[in-house]
Amino acid sequence: MFSRRAHRRLSPVALAIVIVASALAPAPLHAADPEPALHGLTLAHQPLDAATEWIDPALALGIDEEDLVPTPDFDFVELQASDIYASGVDVVAVKYEDLSGFESRHLRTLQVLETINRDIVNTTFTINQLRPDISRLNTRITTEETQEARLTEEIAVYRHSITEFALRTFIGEDDAAISELEIDSTAAESRVMTDQVRDSHFTEIANREAERARRQVRRARLEEERRATRRRLAELRDIRLELLAEQTAMSKLAERTAASYRRAFHDRLTMHVKRTNIPLVTLNAYVIASRVLAEEQPRCDIRWWMLAGIGAIESNHGQFGDTEVDINGYPKDPITGPALDGRILEGAELVTDETPAPEPTEMTTSTPVAAAADSTGDGAASEEGADVVVPVIKRLALIKDTDNGKYDGDRTYDRAVGPMQFIPQTWESYGEDANFDGEIEPQNLYDAAVASARYLCRAAGSMKTEEGQRRAYFAYNHDDEYTQNVLDRSRSYQRILRISSESLAANRPLGIATPSNTGESTLDQPTVVGVDNLPDW
Repeated sequence: MFSRRAHRRLSPVALAIVIVASALAPAPLHAADPEPALHGLTLAHQPLDAATEWIDPALALGIDEEDLVPTPDFDFVELQASDIYASGVDVVAVKYEDLSGFESRHLRTLQVLETINRDIVNTTFTINQLRPDISRLNTRITTEETQEARLTEEIAVYRHSITEFALRTFIGEDDAAISELEIDSTAAESRVMTDQVRDSHFTEIANREAERARRQVRRARLEEERRATRRRLAELRDIRLELLAEQTAMSKLAERTAASYRRAFHDRLTMHVKRTNIPLVTLNAYVIASRVLAEEQPRCDIRWWMLAGIGAIESNHGQFGDTEVDINGYPKDPITGPALDGRILEGAELVTDETPAPEPTEMTTSTPVAAAADSTGDGAASEEGADVVVPVIKRLALIKDTDNGKYDGDRTYDRAVGPMQFIPQTWESYGEDANFDGEIEPQNLYDAAVASARYLCRAAGSMKTEEGQRRAYFAYNHDDEYTQNVLDRSRSYQRILRISSESLAANRPLGIATPSNTGESTLDQPTVVGVDNLPDW
């Protein structure tokens, strides 16, 4: 039971190693720039420092492997409980996911902690057994001391009696001494009798001295046993104090390995969902938005993959260009479209005196232009049966600044902003702090996804049918090709990824409350511009 204690005593240095070990951790799940703190995630304890090397606590404490209890069963689901993930999203597999290192470290810490707890129980049990043993030894030693005192007193009485006889004989009072014994005898007989009494007393003294010596030996043995028991008890008390110190250190380490696993489980938010290019945090935003609308406008029947189609086309799910989405759903580089200044995007060469450019409007437009005859006089038509390519003049929307540069940084013209590409004035009508981080921010995927869902539902009425979906997508961007692209992408996500049926239950992570703003647009026509239909800027 105490084999590991026989050759190891916990010192301040050993305990310091354990405490230092509580600051060590496995390598991070993936190499990346430091992430901001995850809004909405509360960790009761500081996670391990992922930048340093893990030290096995059993090794640090000198616990032999054979002395450890079996690895405990532990359900990591309790560490996965979250107000961040929408139900169903938490179990979605992501690329490069590996939580095994965090699991093994937490299990190892729990194994060492349970071993220490077992030793504390056993040590306490032994201490409780030794205390009565010492009491019994005290009683036996006291008994021996009492008997030794009795024997010493009796020996003294006999010695005193012998001395008295000798003294009286010397002064001639031996006859009187004999007479005190009430024995009738002659003088010779009296002397013989005196000798016999004296010899009898010597015999009694010898017997009592022998018995006292035996009791002294027995008492010495009992006292040695008591000293050994007391030493053992003191040693066990020290061990128990060591164990309690180790228990405290391991408890703190277990709290931190649990926090490390919990943080790593949420670090998955920055990883991509398997078989897709969607970061998990973006998928989470889509799912949450669809559930918010399921409560607000159940007839709309919008689903997460319908939003994913929009997000894919508008900003590659918040990853437009080379940017990435952070753990809170913000693109690391803000996504801002070109100035909506009415410029001609395509077909400038088609503009002539006879074919003037169309006037800019609040929507990006594509105006067909009659084909000019080619050098052969055959016009734009090619071989019989081939498609006729109708040239167009594509003109960017013209929207003067409406937000004084608040969202897009442009005080001259408006620009589409954020992963769902909202025009500032439209955002003012639909935007809401959907993740309750204190900001109503079009760059944030949670805020933008809820606003986009409301916008689509208002435009479609119901998105249960393909007709309704087309109506919603066309309202988002008045372009048939755009509408088809969004529809195709959304359907592909529907086929690739299914959220578990459990996730159909209403659930509002991130503290989302019933919104007070249902989002009435101030525009007769939606003016959100798709970035894939625009040139590079």
